[in-house]
Order: sequence, then structure tokens, then C-alpha cells
Amino acid sequence: MNLPKMLLPLASLVAFAAFGCGTDSASETPCGEGNECADGIARMSTPTEEQTACTTAADCTPVFAGEACSACVCANAAVRADARAEYQASFDEKRSACGDDPGASCVADCAQATAVCTEGKCELAK
Repeated sequence: MNLPKMLLPLASLVAFAAFGCGTDSASETPCGEGNECADGIARMSTPTEEQTACTTAADCTPVFAGEACSACVCANAAVRADARAEYQASFDEKRSACGDDPGASCVADCAQATAVCTEGKCELAK
């Protein structure tokens, strides 16, 4: 199929989403049961419901959620401040399983993130 050049990046993204580490339809967990990708290694880091429960914005702190092997791990989610150490330890364990160095972190390029408590759940301010 011949796609216009400006549609190629979009087509690549769609192909990655369709054939990459997809969602297991039975559990809706990224990469299947236990957040494992096709090679059986758990790399997806997602805060639990308990880790995101809150009463006020002061309860919450920004974290990265997603593919632990990503080079850029900017905050895109939030957890309870008292659950951050547990969440970070789990993320660090998954990141250590990446094999090759996932690349230099782009933390310096990350936008300042603010965590809020919305309807009893920590999330990033929009």
C-alpha cells in the first residue's frame, strides 16, 4: 500500500499498537496476565487502585506508569505519597529486567507535573 509520506509515522504507530505488546482482552491488563510481554518478562508498571486512593491533593505525588524499558520516564500518573517507595521499587525491579540499558533518561526534558486527588483517586492535573 502506498501511503503519503506524512501518514507513515501514523501508520507506524498504529502498527506498533496493533502488533506490539497489546492488551489481553480477558483481563484488560497491558501485555497480558501479570503485565508480561511476549517474552514473559513483566515490564509494564501500573499503579494499583490501593496505591492511587486519596483524600486530598497533598496525599498524591507524580510517577511514571507504563513500559519500564522506555528511555523517557516522565511523570504521567500519580500515586499516594506513602505508596511511592513501594511503587518505585516495583518499577525499578521491572526496569532492571530490560537487559540492555534502556537509554539515557530524558528527565531534564520532562514537564513539571502536579498530582491532584479527583474523586478519591490520585491523578495528574490536566
